[in-house]
Amino acid sequence: MDAAIEFLDIRSAALFLRVTIATMYAWVHQRKLPYRKHGRRVVFNRSELLDWSAARAIRPLQFNYLRTQFQKEDIDAMVPEDATAPESPKTPSSLKTKYAPPNGSRNS
Repeated sequence: MDAAIEFLDIRSAALFLRVTIATMYAWVHQRKLPYRKHGRRVVFNRSELLDWSAARAIRPLQFNYLRTQFQKEDIDAMVPEDATAPESPKTPSSLKTKYAPPNGSRNS
């Protein structure tokens, strides 16, 4: 016989997946994760939850992928030769005085 199956109640499963209990109930209602009903009780197989979570892992992109998307020549072709960096916006003096705290006032 296989190793004993470890069942988790909804609270333990939520802690295991690090989500709220409300999220667990929503996922059960939407049938997004594996569960079982023992009478009226919803239970989860720990190893099935682990497999379910592992199947949703997002793998990082390889650096070479980004390099092949845009070669330096392609980027240079997109930028006009006479392009310059925009100047930083200047704050009007009217705003500086309008929103300045009154003289002598301090936050304690």
